[in-house]
Amino acid sequence: MPGPLLTLSYALHLLATVVLVGGLFVLSVLWLPAASRSLSAQDQASMLRSILRRFQPLAWLSMAVLGATGLMQMAADPNYQGFLQLGTRWSAAMLAKHAAFAVMVVLAGVQTWGVTPALEREAMRRAATGERGEPASTSAQTRLLRLNFWLGLVILGLTTLAQTA
Repeated sequence: MPGPLLTLSYALHLLATVVLVGGLFVLSVLWLPAASRSLSAQDQASMLRSILRRFQPLAWLSMAVLGATGLMQMAADPNYQGFLQLGTRWSAAMLAKHAAFAVMVVLAGVQTWGVTPALEREAMRRAATGERGEPASTSAQTRLLRLNFWLGLVILGLTTLAQTA
């Protein structure tokens, strides 16, 4: 792979990592605890829906960029010896990293196409009936955000392990 293309790949990969893991950090470590202390359950759910409407497209774009650039970088790495060749610590770390990333993508899919639409439907129903309180799916949304943040940290740790192999 030509040097400038690989350099661009690394830059895009780092940018996508910052957007994805940084966004998950801000939501799960900073915003969610602050919102739970200072906003009503209904306001918290409404704000979370608004934030996720903006964050989820960025998260999906970041995951696509990470997948594409990560495969390009792996193919260019001298440690790469072929598909499912697990003879080194580097290859084992990369397999674990890709498995964690796959889980992260699946959880993001559950959140985007399962939990978020349920939260939207429940919010519309509550608005129509005047019902107050925290929607049940808000806690599922919170758990998925936090779990994906921790998976992001695991992936960063596995990246470090692979780079030191």
